[in-house]
Amino acid sequence: MRIYKTIFLILLYFTVFPVAANTDRFYGLQEGLSNSHVNSIYQDRTGLIWICTDNGLNSFDGVEFKTYYHVLDDTTSLGNNSVLSIYDDTKGNLWVGTTGGLQRLDRETDRFSTVHFSYPYITDFSYVSCIIEDSRGNIWLSTSRAGAICLKGDEHSPVYYLPTNSNICSDKINTIYEDRFGNIWIGSQDNGISVLNMETHTIVNYAHDPADVNSLSSNKVFSFVELPDGNMLIGMIDGGIDLFDYSSKKFIRNYIPSVKGAFTLKEGKDNNVWIGTDGNGLKKFDYRTREVSTYDSDLTSIDMHHAKVHGILEDRQDNLWLVLYQKGILMVPQQERIFHNWGLNFFHPELNIGSECVLSILEDSSRRVWIGTDGDGIYRLNADREVDRHYTADKLPAGVVLTIFEDSRGRIWLGTYLHGLFLYDERSDSFQSIRLQTGGREIKDIYIIEENTDGTLWIGTNENGLCLYNHDTKKLESYTYDMLSKGNQIPSNSVHTILFGSDSLVWIGTSSAGIACFDQKTGQFRDYNVENGKLKNNNIYAVAQDSAGNVWVGTKGGLHYIDLTRDTTLLYTEADGLSNASIAGIEIDDRGNLWISTSLGLSFYDVKSHTFSNFYTSDGLQNNEFRRGRTSAQRRARCFSAG
Repeated sequence: MRIYKTIFLILLYFTVFPVAANTDRFYGLQEGLSNSHVNSIYQDRTGLIWICTDNGLNSFDGVEFKTYYHVLDDTTSLGNNSVLSIYDDTKGNLWVGTTGGLQRLDRETDRFSTVHFSYPYITDFSYVSCIIEDSRGNIWLSTSRAGAICLKGDEHSPVYYLPTNSNICSDKINTIYEDRFGNIWIGSQDNGISVLNMETHTIVNYAHDPADVNSLSSNKVFSFVELPDGNMLIGMIDGGIDLFDYSSKKFIRNYIPSVKGAFTLKEGKDNNVWIGTDGNGLKKFDYRTREVSTYDSDLTSIDMHHAKVHGILEDRQDNLWLVLYQKGILMVPQQERIFHNWGLNFFHPELNIGSECVLSILEDSSRRVWIGTDGDGIYRLNADREVDRHYTADKLPAGVVLTIFEDSRGRIWLGTYLHGLFLYDERSDSFQSIRLQTGGREIKDIYIIEENTDGTLWIGTNENGLCLYNHDTKKLESYTYDMLSKGNQIPSNSVHTILFGSDSLVWIGTSSAGIACFDQKTGQFRDYNVENGKLKNNNIYAVAQDSAGNVWVGTKGGLHYIDLTRDTTLLYTEADGLSNASIAGIEIDDRGNLWISTSLGLSFYDVKSHTFSNFYTSDGLQNNEFRRGRTSAQRRARCFSAG
């Protein structure tokens, strides 16, 4: 039974209309980024996203990457492939800082020109890691060996700020920031901060003093952010975050105690401050409440709790773009997510449901989620959607769980491969085997379990047809197919799906003989199959009935719509917009729209517009391939689906 070593479970909120899938997206080498070592990220005035890497400058328009490289002996190419910063000013200049110095990019010709600097006894103007424009239109640059440089006026005449000529704190500058008063804050690698008052042309330096608790915590200053009250937050790689109080001109050390290793600070919406740390992920600081929260991604391949977030961009659509050190870029949409994933997760044991395929899912009346796998038993999530149980051989002899069902009395039933029927015992927290036999043969493979209004379980099996079992009376009867008989009978002994529909009709889907409509009042079967022209494919994997009483049938060859009033059938395939014709499951949401899991993506069908919208791994799914088995559209407009 073991086919794939991939597992995932998605939670889909039906209340969100699927215009776009609001899920995290990772961009690395495979997605077209030129290098996984990203130094900074920026959005220009035209909306383009620019990514500065250790091997080229990337622009991204939301669809594809364009990369600029250094070309040997071409003075109009990128001067150095190690790109540190980029900025487009109000005059339309696009400035690019590299480990080799400063350039400008002409966007019309895609040509670079190098900006040359000269100052007595200074020959190295490299490592331009920060570029800003102040309120006066001046361009400021930080360098690692030549202090800060201000390019003034339309001519961009350079003014050099060095310890030797202006008394700034250091020639090794990491960051530059302008506050609301027009002061220029300069953060250094080794000697604290210089604040330049551009009106009075004075400089005040602040440094760490072990004897003064009101001094800086550290001299390694990496970032600044001004708060709404005018006070300044200072991020230090080895000293946390300090607050500079303007009224007292003193520092409050460790102002946000829970945050260590602050690499970058960024103003967010609604008075929030985003904090990128060097190994402790992304934090959000609420200025009003002073509460700190940690962001956690749905992508199980990324451990955000220990991520090194070295750059943050909040774009014009309020999406977050995070620079993950030596990994790439993570884009976080700032809207409610449609998909929530569970799967193999080494970083969070409470979200880990192993490495085997999910074959069955149930959300029970207590909001617990039961997850049946192909070889690893059952995982159970509590109401908080965290794994609280894993049932294996000591509690459940069967490893392959094909279906999970809760009856009207709250009892949990399992249908398994090779081990038959099981009933969950709450007191012992284990599963009891219920041995069933029909025609002298033990029932071992159970695909589906449903319950009739009288409490009888209807059980679809692999070789034993349809079995009706009453646990109280232990009575068992069955409907089987006899190839030698031409009378009224079920069309196959392999039953995949059961649906109790309207008017006492039961829809019974088979593995290779189509679907039968069984009338409980008359005891008659009515077949829908390829042979009588009512279906285009006989492999039935899913069935659902809408509020109008019409039946939707998922097959290996498309989605069939059966109009019972007109006795007609329509077929939907890829040609009609379906993501794939091999259907794994169908759920109908509270608006009457269909969610269809397939062998290649998840499709949403809008019954009013008669159009499909499709979702894939690029939209947040962990896997494009959904497995045949039970989906679960349960309480509070949620859907669980397996793959």
